[in-house]
Amino acid sequence: MGVSSCHEDWLEMYNLYKDGTEKLIGRYCGMTTPGPMESNRGAIGVRILLHTDALGVYSGFKARYSFDVAKSIFGDCGGNVSSSNNGEILSPNFPLNYDSPSRGMPSKTCNWYINVRPNYNCSILKFLVLKVILQGEVVQRP
Repeated sequence: MGVSSCHEDWLEMYNLYKDGTEKLIGRYCGMTTPGPMESNRGAIGVRILLHTDALGVYSGFKARYSFDVAKSIFGDCGGNVSSSNNGEILSPNFPLNYDSPSRGMPSKTCNWYINVRPNYNCSILKFLVLKVILQGEVVQRP
């Protein structure tokens, strides 16, 4: 349930940061479990808070946790571009199909960062080819 509908009992999750600050991930109540949660980049931990009032209680919650190696800022692939006046960036395996997510993973993300050199601006970013799946498109896999 959304934050506005959790008035009596609720579970809150927060990202914890080195400077002592916390950022709310979400507030949950009712019987529907939230999807898998992941701490934000830069967080040093997660705080889980269970709030209850005197009006009644349920059995609470059960959650599993695991520690995974932090992903690179580039995601599963990608890169940092800053050293030349021009160039190309390509998706993995281009011009062949890019890879699907690893088995058991719901998605895969690649980030490319183009850093503009001092006294320059990024005047043109021209996509020469774009072939990605549209929502609802069915693709035959080999």
